[in-house]
Amino acid sequence: MAAAAPIPATRRARDRLARSLRDRRGVSALEFAAILPFLIVLFLGAFDIGNAFQQGIRLEAAARAGAQAAFANPSADSSGKLAHVETLVKNNLPADWTDLTVSARVTLYRCDNGTDSTSRSSTCTTPKRIEITASRPFTFVGPLTEYMLPFLSPVRGNVEVRLM
Repeated sequence: MAAAAPIPATRRARDRLARSLRDRRGVSALEFAAILPFLIVLFLGAFDIGNAFQQGIRLEAAARAGAQAAFANPSADSSGKLAHVETLVKNNLPADWTDLTVSARVTLYRCDNGTDSTSRSSTCTTPKRIEITASRPFTFVGPLTEYMLPFLSPVRGNVEVRLM
């Protein structure tokens, strides 16, 4: 019986290459690794959008609490009322929101003769409509969300209440 001739190295390499080209192991891991960065950016963007809306809802709820306080006491002087409303709005939000801006302003006054005015005068002193705005800058988590959705910052909550 004659000994088999050794297989040349090039043929062995060619056979190994053909086997590895037919082998599908690891393809799904490679595809997952290729798509993972896009998925991360997508999920962080979704998180940022949800977080911005959640903060906006909290700001609007706090502004609404201030509006309810203004509505409960409509005859108080406007400067004291506005300061009380701003304090109430800040107290209804998390204490760690130190970058919070709250403004309350009278947008319409009731005059003594029964008419309305947009500016305060000696005869127009009773506030009729108050606008309360609470806002804060939004901190993005996703690296691209800030550039793709710049309208998310700052986050605002606005409420306007008619007192009479």
